[in-house]
Amino acid sequence: MKTRLVLALAALSLIAAACGTEPSAEGGVVLRYGLQPGFDMVYDVGQVIDMTMTVEGEGADSLFGPAGDITMSMDTTSTMGYSVVEGPDPDTVEIRIRTELVGGTMTIAGMGEDETIDLSDAPDTSEFDTEMVLVLDPTGKIIDLSVAGEQVPLGLFGDSLDGLMGGAFGSRGFSGPVFPEEPITVGSTWTTDETRSVFGMEFAASATHTYTADETLNGRLVARIDSTVALEALDVDLLEMVMQMMASPDLADLAGADAEDLDLAFAMFEALGMEMRMTSERSTSEMTTWFDPAEGIVVKSVVSQPMTLAMTMANIPEMDGDMGIDMTMNLDQTMVLSD
Repeated sequence: MKTRLVLALAALSLIAAACGTEPSAEGGVVLRYGLQPGFDMVYDVGQVIDMTMTVEGEGADSLFGPAGDITMSMDTTSTMGYSVVEGPDPDTVEIRIRTELVGGTMTIAGMGEDETIDLSDAPDTSEFDTEMVLVLDPTGKIIDLSVAGEQVPLGLFGDSLDGLMGGAFGSRGFSGPVFPEEPITVGSTWTTDETRSVFGMEFAASATHTYTADETLNGRLVARIDSTVALEALDVDLLEMVMQMMASPDLADLAGADAEDLDLAFAMFEALGMEMRMTSERSTSEMTTWFDPAEGIVVKSVVSQPMTLAMTMANIPEMDGDMGIDMTMNLDQTMVLSD
Protein backbone atom coordinates (compact mmCIF):
# COMPACT_ATOMS: atom_id res chain seq x y z
CA MET A 1 0.00 0.00 0.00
CA LYS A 2 2.79 2.45 0.87
CA THR A 3 4.56 2.01 -2.48
CA ARG A 4 1.31 2.27 -4.37
CA LEU A 5 0.34 5.45 -2.57
CA VAL A 6 3.69 7.11 -3.31
CA LEU A 7 3.48 6.18 -6.98
CA ALA A 8 -0.12 7.31 -7.18
CA LEU A 9 0.65 10.68 -5.65
CA ALA A 10 3.48 11.06 -8.14
CA ALA A 11 0.97 10.33 -10.89
CA LEU A 12 -1.00 13.40 -9.80
CA SER A 13 1.76 15.45 -11.43
CA LEU A 14 1.15 13.73 -14.79
CA ILE A 15 -2.59 14.14 -15.37
CA ALA A 16 -3.97 16.22 -18.23
CA ALA A 17 -7.64 16.42 -19.25
CA ALA A 18 -9.41 17.02 -22.53
CA CYS A 19 -11.75 19.76 -23.70
CA GLY A 20 -11.80 22.58 -26.23
CA THR A 21 -10.24 26.01 -26.50
CA GLU A 22 -12.43 29.08 -26.37
CA PRO A 23 -11.95 31.48 -29.31
CA SER A 24 -11.75 35.18 -28.46
CA ALA A 25 -13.16 38.10 -30.36
CA GLU A 26 -10.17 40.11 -29.16
CA GLY A 27 -7.71 37.85 -30.96
CA GLY A 28 -5.76 35.00 -29.50
CA VAL A 29 -7.24 32.03 -27.66
CA VAL A 30 -8.32 31.23 -24.12
CA LEU A 31 -6.64 27.88 -23.49
CA ARG A 32 -8.51 25.40 -21.32
CA TYR A 33 -8.23 21.89 -20.00
CA GLY A 34 -11.49 20.09 -19.26
CA LEU A 35 -13.13 16.86 -18.23
CA GLN A 36 -15.40 14.98 -20.60
CA PRO A 37 -16.99 11.68 -19.51
CA GLY A 38 -16.12 8.97 -21.98
CA PHE A 39 -12.67 10.35 -22.80
CA ASP A 40 -9.64 8.02 -22.59
CA MET A 41 -5.94 8.81 -23.02
CA VAL A 42 -2.67 6.93 -22.57
CA TYR A 43 0.79 8.47 -22.20
CA ASP A 44 4.21 6.87 -22.63
CA VAL A 45 6.40 8.14 -19.80
CA GLY A 46 10.18 8.03 -19.55
CA GLN A 47 12.00 9.01 -16.37
CA VAL A 48 15.68 9.30 -15.52
CA ILE A 49 16.55 9.96 -11.88
CA ASP A 50 20.12 10.58 -10.71
CA MET A 51 20.81 10.95 -7.01
CA THR A 52 23.91 11.39 -4.87
CA MET A 53 23.69 11.13 -1.09
CA THR A 54 26.50 11.91 1.35
CA VAL A 55 26.18 10.54 4.88
CA GLU A 56 28.29 12.04 7.68
CA GLY A 57 28.58 11.76 11.45
CA GLU A 58 29.10 9.10 14.09
CA GLY A 59 25.47 8.03 13.94
CA ALA A 60 25.73 6.99 10.30
CA ASP A 61 27.11 3.57 11.16
CA SER A 62 23.95 2.70 13.09
CA LEU A 63 21.73 3.09 10.04
CA PHE A 64 23.85 2.91 6.88
CA GLY A 65 27.26 1.58 7.78
CA PRO A 66 30.42 3.70 7.47
CA ALA A 67 29.86 7.29 6.44
CA GLY A 68 30.41 8.00 2.77
CA ASP A 69 28.67 8.56 -0.56
CA ILE A 70 25.81 6.65 -2.14
CA THR A 71 24.79 7.11 -5.77
CA MET A 72 21.61 5.88 -7.36
CA SER A 73 20.54 6.06 -10.98
CA MET A 74 17.18 4.88 -12.26
CA ASP A 75 15.98 4.85 -15.87
CA THR A 76 12.40 3.66 -16.36
CA THR A 77 9.63 3.58 -18.92
CA SER A 78 5.98 3.30 -18.00
CA THR A 79 2.51 4.02 -19.27
CA MET A 80 -0.06 6.24 -17.67
CA GLY A 81 -3.63 6.06 -18.85
CA TYR A 82 -6.74 7.68 -17.56
CA SER A 83 -10.41 7.67 -18.32
CA VAL A 84 -13.14 10.09 -17.38
CA VAL A 85 -16.62 8.93 -16.40
CA GLU A 86 -19.63 10.49 -14.72
CA GLY A 87 -19.22 10.72 -10.96
CA PRO A 88 -21.34 9.03 -8.27
CA ASP A 89 -23.35 12.21 -7.66
CA PRO A 90 -24.86 14.71 -10.10
CA ASP A 91 -22.38 17.27 -11.44
CA THR A 92 -19.37 15.24 -10.28
CA VAL A 93 -16.69 13.69 -12.46
CA GLU A 94 -14.63 10.58 -11.77
CA ILE A 95 -11.08 10.23 -13.14
CA ARG A 96 -9.45 6.82 -13.16
CA ILE A 97 -5.66 6.88 -13.49
CA ARG A 98 -3.70 3.73 -14.29
CA THR A 99 0.10 3.51 -14.13
CA GLU A 100 2.08 0.49 -15.27
CA LEU A 101 5.83 -0.09 -15.25
CA VAL A 102 7.10 -1.27 -18.63
CA GLY A 103 10.77 -1.69 -17.77
CA GLY A 104 13.98 -0.06 -16.71
CA THR A 105 17.12 -0.37 -14.61
CA MET A 106 18.26 0.88 -11.23
CA THR A 107 21.95 1.13 -10.27
CA ILE A 108 23.11 1.67 -6.68
CA ALA A 109 26.74 2.22 -5.70
CA GLY A 110 28.46 3.07 -2.44
CA MET A 111 28.60 1.95 1.19
CA GLY A 112 30.31 -1.24 0.05
CA GLU A 113 27.50 -2.26 -2.29
CA ASP A 114 27.36 -1.97 -6.08
CA GLU A 115 24.30 -3.40 -7.77
CA THR A 116 22.35 -3.01 -10.99
CA ILE A 117 18.77 -4.23 -11.00
CA ASP A 118 16.87 -4.93 -14.19
CA LEU A 119 13.33 -3.92 -13.27
CA SER A 120 11.99 -5.68 -16.36
CA ASP A 121 13.16 -9.01 -14.93
CA ALA A 122 11.61 -8.48 -11.50
CA PRO A 123 9.49 -11.51 -10.56
CA ASP A 124 6.57 -9.23 -9.72
CA THR A 125 6.38 -5.69 -11.08
CA SER A 126 2.78 -5.23 -9.94
CA GLU A 127 4.04 -3.39 -6.86
CA PHE A 128 4.98 -0.59 -9.25
CA ASP A 129 1.55 -0.59 -10.92
CA THR A 130 -1.46 1.07 -9.45
CA GLU A 131 -4.87 2.58 -10.11
CA MET A 132 -6.01 5.81 -8.53
CA VAL A 133 -9.57 7.13 -8.61
CA LEU A 134 -10.42 10.77 -8.00
CA VAL A 135 -13.88 12.33 -7.77
CA LEU A 136 -14.14 16.05 -8.53
CA ASP A 137 -16.97 18.43 -7.71
CA PRO A 138 -18.18 21.08 -10.22
CA THR A 139 -15.45 23.52 -9.09
CA GLY A 140 -12.73 20.95 -9.77
CA LYS A 141 -12.03 20.23 -6.10
CA ILE A 142 -11.03 16.66 -5.25
CA ILE A 143 -13.73 15.30 -2.92
CA ASP A 144 -12.83 11.62 -2.91
CA LEU A 145 -9.59 9.69 -3.48
CA SER A 146 -8.73 6.00 -3.48
CA VAL A 147 -5.54 4.13 -4.36
CA ALA A 148 -5.54 0.45 -5.38
CA GLY A 149 -9.06 0.18 -4.02
CA GLU A 150 -8.12 1.63 -0.63
CA GLN A 151 -9.82 4.82 0.54
CA VAL A 152 -7.37 7.65 1.28
CA PRO A 153 -8.54 10.24 3.85
CA LEU A 154 -8.31 13.65 2.23
CA GLY A 155 -7.64 15.22 5.61
CA LEU A 156 -4.11 13.85 5.45
CA PHE A 157 -3.13 16.44 2.86
CA GLY A 158 -4.34 19.63 4.51
CA ASP A 159 -5.06 22.18 1.79
CA SER A 160 -2.53 20.70 -0.63
CA LEU A 161 -5.24 19.21 -2.86
CA ASP A 162 -7.50 22.25 -2.81
CA GLY A 163 -7.78 23.96 -6.15
CA LEU A 164 -5.74 21.44 -8.14
CA MET A 165 -8.49 21.64 -10.75
CA GLY A 166 -10.20 24.70 -9.29
CA GLY A 167 -10.08 28.39 -10.01
CA ALA A 168 -11.43 28.98 -13.49
CA PHE A 169 -12.59 25.48 -14.27
CA GLY A 170 -10.33 24.02 -16.93
CA SER A 171 -7.53 26.56 -16.48
CA ARG A 172 -5.45 24.04 -14.55
CA GLY A 173 -3.84 20.83 -15.74
CA PHE A 174 -1.71 18.44 -13.73
CA SER A 175 0.83 17.93 -16.51
CA GLY A 176 0.93 21.42 -17.95
CA PRO A 177 0.94 25.05 -16.91
CA VAL A 178 -1.90 26.95 -15.31
CA PHE A 179 -3.47 29.02 -18.07
CA PRO A 180 -4.42 32.70 -17.70
CA GLU A 181 -8.03 33.90 -17.84
CA GLU A 182 -7.42 36.24 -20.77
CA PRO A 183 -6.71 35.33 -24.40
CA ILE A 184 -3.08 34.70 -25.30
CA THR A 185 -1.08 34.69 -28.53
CA VAL A 186 2.44 33.65 -29.52
CA GLY A 187 4.80 35.74 -27.40
CA SER A 188 2.42 36.06 -24.43
CA THR A 189 4.00 35.63 -20.99
CA TRP A 190 2.22 35.16 -17.67
CA THR A 191 3.16 34.25 -14.11
CA THR A 192 1.60 32.05 -11.44
CA ASP A 193 2.18 31.73 -7.70
CA GLU A 194 1.19 28.79 -5.52
CA THR A 195 1.37 28.24 -1.76
CA ARG A 196 0.26 24.99 -0.14
CA SER A 197 0.45 23.70 3.42
CA VAL A 198 0.80 20.07 4.50
CA PHE A 199 1.22 19.33 8.22
CA GLY A 200 3.11 22.53 8.90
CA MET A 201 5.21 22.36 5.74
CA GLU A 202 4.69 25.45 3.60
CA PHE A 203 5.42 24.90 -0.07
CA ALA A 204 5.73 28.04 -2.19
CA ALA A 205 6.35 28.08 -5.91
CA SER A 206 6.32 30.70 -8.62
CA ALA A 207 6.40 30.16 -12.36
CA THR A 208 6.84 32.12 -15.56
CA HIS A 209 5.21 30.73 -18.70
CA THR A 210 5.71 31.84 -22.32
CA TYR A 211 3.61 30.90 -25.34
CA THR A 212 6.70 30.43 -27.50
CA ALA A 213 5.45 29.17 -30.86
CA ASP A 214 2.89 27.28 -32.87
CA GLU A 215 4.34 23.97 -34.04
CA THR A 216 3.26 20.70 -35.59
CA LEU A 217 3.77 17.54 -33.54
CA ASN A 218 2.56 14.07 -34.47
CA GLY A 219 0.25 15.58 -37.06
CA ARG A 220 -1.30 18.04 -34.60
CA LEU A 221 -1.08 21.81 -34.54
CA VAL A 222 0.18 22.54 -31.03
CA ALA A 223 1.08 25.51 -28.90
CA ARG A 224 4.56 25.27 -27.41
CA ILE A 225 4.72 26.71 -23.90
CA ASP A 226 8.04 27.08 -22.06
CA SER A 227 7.89 27.36 -18.28
CA THR A 228 10.39 28.07 -15.54
CA VAL A 229 9.22 27.01 -12.10
CA ALA A 230 10.97 28.09 -8.89
CA LEU A 231 10.35 26.14 -5.67
CA GLU A 232 11.28 28.22 -2.65
CA ALA A 233 13.64 27.01 0.09
CA LEU A 234 12.13 24.80 2.78
CA ASP A 235 13.04 24.33 6.45
CA VAL A 236 11.04 21.67 8.29
CA ASP A 237 11.14 20.29 11.84
CA LEU A 238 10.36 16.67 10.98
CA LEU A 239 9.44 15.66 14.52
CA GLU A 240 6.99 18.53 14.76
CA MET A 241 5.56 17.47 11.41
CA VAL A 242 5.16 13.89 12.64
CA MET A 243 3.36 15.15 15.73
CA GLN A 244 0.96 17.14 13.59
CA MET A 245 0.41 14.19 11.30
CA MET A 246 -0.33 11.76 14.10
CA ALA A 247 -2.62 14.30 15.73
CA SER A 248 -4.78 14.06 12.62
CA PRO A 249 -7.76 11.78 13.36
CA ASP A 250 -7.67 10.52 9.77
CA LEU A 251 -4.06 9.36 9.99
CA ALA A 252 -4.42 8.02 13.53
CA ASP A 253 -7.36 5.89 12.40
CA LEU A 254 -5.47 4.75 9.29
CA ALA A 255 -2.46 3.71 11.37
CA GLY A 256 -4.58 2.21 14.16
CA ALA A 257 -2.79 4.45 16.66
CA ASP A 258 -4.02 4.98 20.19
CA ALA A 259 -4.16 8.59 21.41
CA GLU A 260 -2.58 7.72 24.76
CA ASP A 261 0.31 5.89 23.12
CA LEU A 262 0.89 8.85 20.83
CA ASP A 263 1.03 11.24 23.78
CA LEU A 264 3.64 9.02 25.46
CA ALA A 265 5.73 8.87 22.28
CA PHE A 266 5.66 12.64 21.86
CA ALA A 267 6.63 13.12 25.51
CA MET A 268 9.61 10.79 24.96
CA PHE A 269 10.71 12.80 21.92
CA GLU A 270 10.77 15.97 24.00
CA ALA A 271 12.46 14.37 27.04
CA LEU A 272 15.30 12.98 24.91
CA GLY A 273 15.78 16.25 23.06
CA MET A 274 15.46 14.45 19.73
CA GLU A 275 16.07 16.58 16.66
CA MET A 276 15.25 15.84 13.04
CA ARG A 277 15.33 18.71 10.58
CA MET A 278 15.14 18.82 6.81
CA THR A 279 16.08 21.75 4.61
CA SER A 280 16.03 22.24 0.88
CA GLU A 281 17.58 24.95 -1.21
CA ARG A 282 15.61 27.06 -3.66
CA SER A 283 15.44 25.13 -6.93
CA THR A 284 14.42 25.96 -10.48
CA SER A 285 12.97 23.47 -12.93
CA GLU A 286 12.32 23.82 -16.64
CA MET A 287 9.22 22.51 -18.40
CA THR A 288 8.16 22.55 -22.04
CA THR A 289 4.58 21.64 -22.91
CA TRP A 290 3.12 21.00 -26.36
CA PHE A 291 -0.61 21.66 -26.02
CA ASP A 292 -3.29 20.85 -28.62
CA PRO A 293 -5.68 23.83 -28.51
CA ALA A 294 -8.29 22.09 -30.65
CA GLU A 295 -8.77 19.20 -28.22
CA GLY A 296 -7.43 20.85 -25.07
CA ILE A 297 -4.89 18.13 -24.28
CA VAL A 298 -1.19 17.93 -23.56
CA VAL A 299 0.45 16.06 -26.45
CA LYS A 300 3.97 16.10 -24.99
CA SER A 301 5.66 17.37 -21.86
CA VAL A 302 9.37 17.52 -20.98
CA VAL A 303 10.51 18.40 -17.46
CA SER A 304 13.96 18.76 -15.88
CA GLN A 305 13.84 19.21 -12.12
CA PRO A 306 16.85 19.43 -9.77
CA MET A 307 16.60 19.24 -5.98
CA THR A 308 19.00 19.63 -3.06
CA LEU A 309 18.05 18.35 0.39
CA ALA A 310 19.82 18.17 3.74
CA MET A 311 18.76 16.32 6.89
CA THR A 312 20.24 16.45 10.39
CA MET A 313 19.42 14.02 13.20
CA ALA A 314 20.52 14.20 16.84
CA ASN A 315 19.73 12.38 20.08
CA ILE A 316 17.95 9.58 18.26
CA PRO A 317 17.64 6.27 20.17
CA GLU A 318 19.66 3.41 18.64
CA MET A 319 22.05 5.90 17.03
CA ASP A 320 25.59 6.19 18.37
CA GLY A 321 25.83 9.89 17.60
CA ASP A 322 24.57 12.66 15.40
CA MET A 323 24.18 12.24 11.66
CA GLY A 324 23.82 14.46 8.62
CA ILE A 325 22.63 13.58 5.13
CA ASP A 326 23.14 15.76 2.05
CA MET A 327 21.33 14.74 -1.12
CA THR A 328 21.26 16.11 -4.64
CA MET A 329 18.83 14.74 -7.18
CA ASN A 330 17.79 15.47 -10.74
CA LEU A 331 14.68 14.22 -12.51
CA ASP A 332 14.32 14.26 -16.29
CA GLN A 333 10.89 13.21 -17.50
CA THR A 334 9.32 12.97 -20.95
CA MET A 335 5.62 12.25 -21.42
CA VAL A 336 4.16 11.67 -24.88
CA LEU A 337 0.56 11.01 -25.85
CA SER A 338 0.38 7.46 -27.22
CA ASP A 339 -0.93 6.90 -30.75
